[in-house]
Amino acid sequence: MEKPINSFTERKSFEELLLAEVKILKSMASHFVNEKDEMEDLVQDTLLKALRFYEKFSMDTDIRKWLYTIMRNTFINRVNRTSRVMEHHTQIEIASRNSCSVSTVFSKLISDDVHRVINSFPYPIRQAITMYNEGYKYREISQATAQPIGTVKTRIRTARLVLGKKFSPTAH
Repeated sequence: MEKPINSFTERKSFEELLLAEVKILKSMASHFVNEKDEMEDLVQDTLLKALRFYEKFSMDTDIRKWLYTIMRNTFINRVNRTSRVMEHHTQIEIASRNSCSVSTVFSKLISDDVHRVINSFPYPIRQAITMYNEGYKYREISQATAQPIGTVKTRIRTARLVLGKKFSPTAH
């Protein structure tokens, strides 16, 4: 069984390991986000979480894999937190494609039905449409979710179709 880190010396060794991985972390972050500030924030959050949970790290563990997992989970949590905002963007996009008036769009945005439909999507579909509306390209979503581009495109198309049918002016 792997022995967790617990002494001051081991903590210092762990911190040195982290510092040696900063350049790699920046490269990893570029797979999740495009903007430099966002990359730096993601790296910083990853390092802070790694330090916070250093007791769970074992020196026998591949630190890059461990840090990648922390970074990926941090990124996913960020996406989930912003999903409500992105759901609104989705509704605006769908409504504009269906030639809805601005007042129709805003009345739909406050509808509980809209939130219920989006929240009822399976997580992979909800994640893909959220990231897409946040401005990520298919390739970036594919890399972040470890799914083939075709799968990502299908998930986004599925979400759009469901939302379009549910909230088009002729649906009611």
